Amino acid sequence: MSSNEPWLLAIDAKGLDSCGFWLEYDRKKSSLELVRLMECKVINPSDGNITFELKGRSWRELSQYHVLPFSMNTPIISGQLKMAIEEIVPDSDVFFFPVTIYHPSGASFNHWALVPLTEVPCLDLAESEITKWIVPNEIALFYKKLCFLPGCLGDKDIVRNMHLTNQILLSNNLKEVIDRYSKENVRFLRDFEIQPSFSDLRP
Repeated sequence: MSSNEPWLLAIDAKGLDSCGFWLEYDRKKSSLELVRLMECKVINPSDGNITFELKGRSWRELSQYHVLPFSMNTPIISGQLKMAIEEIVPDSDVFFFPVTIYHPSGASFNHWALVPLTEVPCLDLAESEITKWIVPNEIALFYKKLCFLPGCLGDKDIVRNMHLTNQILLSNNLKEVIDRYSKENVRFLRDFEIQPSFSDLRP
């Protein structure tokens, strides 16, 4: 397999449980909708804020994690990992939006949302098995099998998959950088390792 084939950045559900803490988007304390982080556009911080509440028994361990336990369609990362990514990914390809994380005890933390600025159609629709579409033959919702198009990243290190907008795909170079900072809550998957997604699991 070519080294430039994409990796899917994914949250490991077991790893999420083992963290003992997680983030929840706080709609009341946020003046921007969370979906803004999925639009592949630069957001001016003066437009508003995005705030998360820190939940769980082990929230004091947050500083040990550079990729926080939250949905991977909007990765929340540490300042240290942000700087490492900036060393290999140009500003034209990625944007970091400042977010606030708070705990009901009064503790507050500043982190960054990782926002790819490029959206690319990455699925081989002939080889993938899509079971439900949002937009027919354009945006998938559920699937039995996914196959990425060879070389779909082009010269990019990070893109959002236009065919499945909750997916962020990485080059091998960026995967290795994030892997050095990640813990058990982060996984990197090739297309053949991605589990099916079903709207109805009944036989």
